Amino acid sequence: MVIAALVQTYFPSKRQIGSGRKKMRAMSVLASVASDFDLIADWLFYIDVYQNDQVPKKIAFALLTFCIISIFTWLMLASDGRVVRPIFEQMNKHIASCKVRNFSTGCILVTGLVLEDIPQCILTLIIGLNYDDEDG
Repeated sequence: MVIAALVQTYFPSKRQIGSGRKKMRAMSVLASVASDFDLIADWLFYIDVYQNDQVPKKIAFALLTFCIISIFTWLMLASDGRVVRPIFEQMNKHIASCKVRNFSTGCILVTGLVLEDIPQCILTLIIGLNYDDEDG
């Protein structure tokens, strides 16, 4: 379950000084566990919504889209940004005004919150208020 913390421990990113194993901080473990559970919960909720015949398929498709985005935000966190580093390097080469050098774990968490969690919360609210099962 603690995939991101293990990746960051045994394969530290280049932004770390030194080349040895990185000590695992409590905040890294907490962020890793939370993102692991978030990813699993996102997909379980999507499956539940998809199987509910009352929910329009357009809403289920929107939820699927945010579940796919959650995979990428999870990969960004689990790889300590290695997934997006080549994208930033290409942007730095081709766009003169874009000079992204480093980004923190907090930046990755906020990106996931804005791109994935907030829209999913809004969809969850819409589904819960309009299409919730009466028997549950």
